Amino acid sequence: MKRISPTRFLAILLFTFGITYLEFDNLTFTNNIRPYIMLLVGLLVFLYSFKRSS
Repeated sequence: MKRISPTRFLAILLFTFGITYLEFDNLTFTNNIRPYIMLLVGLLVFLYSFKRSS
């Protein structure tokens, strides 16, 4: 089994919780500020870990 780095694991967790906490009935930014921030930080962490590994 391939090992996953802690930064990629953190990115996956942030994506998962960001999507889980989204209120899909009303996707306005004011109602979903935390999930959008989690998704953005997860994306940045993933890009950082991808850039660092190559």
